Amino acid sequence: MVALSEQTLSNRRASASIAQQLYRETEESRQQREIIAERVKAQPNPFYARGRPTKRDRREIMRLKNSD
Repeated sequence: MVALSEQTLSNRRASASIAQQLYRETEESRQQREIIAERVKAQPNPFYARGRPTKRDRREIMRLKNSD
């Protein structure tokens, strides 16, 4: 949970850099966020397939299947 304290109010939309100046994150919240980021970073990367196998990949698969 992120804890923010409101510094100023704005009546209109603005850029992200201006919006960051309107709020201030508490030190406790910042520490919790860093701990969570370290835990996520320590976890192994999930396996993602690249999609369809290429022609080269299919040939390799067929070669491995037929090597029995």
